[in-house]
Amino acid sequence: MSKLIPDGIRAADYMRNVHRVSPAATDTLEDVLKPEYWVHVAPKLRVGDKLEIFPEGGAWYAEALVVACSNIHVKLHILNKAQINEPTVAVKDAPKAPFVVEFKGPQRRWSVIRSKDKTYVKEGFDDRGTAEAWLQVNSKDLG
Repeated sequence: MSKLIPDGIRAADYMRNVHRVSPAATDTLEDVLKPEYWVHVAPKLRVGDKLEIFPEGGAWYAEALVVACSNIHVKLHILNKAQINEPTVAVKDAPKAPFVVEFKGPQRRWSVIRSKDKTYVKEGFDDRGTAEAWLQVNSKDLG
């Protein structure tokens, strides 16, 4: 019977790193899974590292394990994934809403925008649901 040798067990923190990854709000999980996506940060990673991937805007979340890497690519295995916010889908020929809720980056975050002139009505919400709730409550006052 085979037995584990003393060097076969170590503290996980010593053997691997856990990284928080913040892709752009427009990046999808499919984008992140492409090995070339990681070209600028690949040297920082090593096999066995765990990635907590949470894009700006919080549309989705994934946990991944680095299974292969070089100086220019990273291959991941997805351990867990969840869709947090439903993606916005444009419907062709649908009537245009007077206001839209969109994620506008780390400064403006989730924002309520008037459709006709792209004016920011309110910005800085932490999530889509809060921005949509604010719009629903204040839509009569906005005209």
